[in-house]
Amino acid sequence: MHALLLATVICLGLVAGKPYSASSVAVPQYTNKVPIYSNTTYTLSSSSNVQPTNDKPSTTTSSYTRQPNNTSSYPIVPTYTSAPTPTPPTNATLRNLFYNPGFEDNGGSLSPWNVSTDGNATVRITRPGSNSANAAVISGDDNNQTTSDFFFTMGKMSQTFDTLPHDPLNPTRSYDFSYEYKYFAKGNCQLQSHIRTEASGIELYYTIQVIERSYDSGPGYVTFSERFTTSFNLRGFELFVGCIGGSFRLELDNFSALAL
Repeated sequence: MHALLLATVICLGLVAGKPYSASSVAVPQYTNKVPIYSNTTYTLSSSSNVQPTNDKPSTTTSSYTRQPNNTSSYPIVPTYTSAPTPTPPTNATLRNLFYNPGFEDNGGSLSPWNVSTDGNATVRITRPGSNSANAAVISGDDNNQTTSDFFFTMGKMSQTFDTLPHDPLNPTRSYDFSYEYKYFAKGNCQLQSHIRTEASGIELYYTIQVIERSYDSGPGYVTFSERFTTSFNLRGFELFVGCIGGSFRLELDNFSALAL
């Protein structure tokens, strides 16, 4: 009887002390799938069949280590550490969408700006500019005209932008527009500036500045700025100034349009 009890205890002790392994204990089987994200770094302590998935934001960096055991039935265990927050580009690194924004090309020129006039208005280069040698000036005198349905004397400047990449899944984009001006008008005059966009072949204009009737901005240049957000394609910019029975002089310099 004692011998039988001793044998039973010995057998139980051997079973209780048996090492844990996949061959002796039923354990869940895992495939070695780990997430693959853009802009991340990976380290693997041993080779595995890595399959890509895309269910975690790309703002996470990951390092992976295999659990210490001798079988391949254990999963690769991810540990996550937050990636540094990316620094947004500053205005100094963004490309200005305007060409010849300060009218300094070729010693002072309007090209590639498109210009047009009605009546006795003129568009030309003037010196000095706001903080450089050159600026553009639109001027006109319409004191002999008293009644009309249109601006009898008017000058216009416009520019078409290069086509920007357009993401149809995330089409909304913001732009910072600015320019410097010095403006004097007397009489029934108006200044307007517009942003030109396009959607499905249809051009749409958005007014960003309007100054009506007599106006005097003072002896120095002032800055106009506007942040514009649209889901349409950005196509260009135009500005016009005109009078019925009045006169005006508008100096312009340092145009800027930055896609954020």
